[in-house]
Amino acid sequence: MRRTGWARKSGTTPARALVLEPNSAHHGAECAQAAIKKIVRSTAVMAKIGGLGTTPCPKAPKPLRSRAYRAAVASLECYHCRLHGHSQAAHPNTGKTKGVKACDSLCFPMCCVSGNDHHRQFDQYELVPRADMQAYEEAAHRWTVATLLARGMWPKGMEVPALDRLNSSLPSMACM
Repeated sequence: MRRTGWARKSGTTPARALVLEPNSAHHGAECAQAAIKKIVRSTAVMAKIGGLGTTPCPKAPKPLRSRAYRAAVASLECYHCRLHGHSQAAHPNTGKTKGVKACDSLCFPMCCVSGNDHHRQFDQYELVPRADMQAYEEAAHRWTVATLLARGMWPKGMEVPALDRLNSSLPSMACM
């Protein structure tokens, strides 16, 4: 193991130096607690809740990335103006954070022609007021899924969302 130039805080001991005595009364409980901490640390994010200390929270699922789906979406006409041949797959803006794209399965087509750049206007919140953004994205997503299915353009190997789940897919930004 490579050592860094940073000095250790006084009074701290490396984890590997902590050796439990097998004959101590709490040996079994301490070993079990250490094993649980190791498992929880690798599968969950720890969050402080009130004054209760840290509580494990399950990690959010990774967003779906599908080049085939984005290509199929981009081949459709623009959702806003129905211009054909100049579309890109636009990710929804509702619920996303800086630098994090939403799941690809929630994309819908927006045109990117200069002078009529609906994709840029959508991303800059110039096309639709923020108050109406979630409803607009939901309708665009439903239209995109229905159009791809009707035209037989749904990518092979990608799960087709249940149409009754489409209404609740955007508010949580969960992948289907």
